[in-house]
Amino acid sequence: MVIDRDGFIAGTQRGAGGEEALRRLIARAGVESPENSDSDAASRQACVQHENREPKDNKLNPKAEN
Repeated sequence: MVIDRDGFIAGTQRGAGGEEALRRLIARAGVESPENSDSDAASRQACVQHENREPKDNKLNPKAEN
């Protein structure tokens, strides 16, 4: 399951789909990665982008004060 920046479910996938399917699923959530880059480098970049943004909905952020 991929959740977009607004907290909505952007897509789901059951079973293995491979790297191409994963890239399409993540792109639906607004995270892009270069097609020709090293897969590990692209994954690390996506994680860094995710960690550096502030969530818009505190329900998805367990560290936020209620």
